[in-house]
Amino acid sequence: MSKPGPENSDPVMQTGEPAGAAPADIELDKLEWREALEDILACYGTQGVQEILASLGNWCAEQQLPVRVGNVN
Repeated sequence: MSKPGPENSDPVMQTGEPAGAAPADIELDKLEWREALEDILACYGTQGVQEILASLGNWCAEQQLPVRVGNVN
């Protein structure tokens, strides 16, 4: 897959649709993420999930990305 250039870095140009999502799409994304997290918890247990979250937090810090902590409903 090629790296997007300036001419096609705009989400509208890539998909033909404006950036952002409809509320129904956001709710579906939340449901899919919740199911994925439940699967991860079932496979790796609480300790494994804590290690994954710590690793993601460290990666976000290295990338200077904001880290959001707390329950996301």
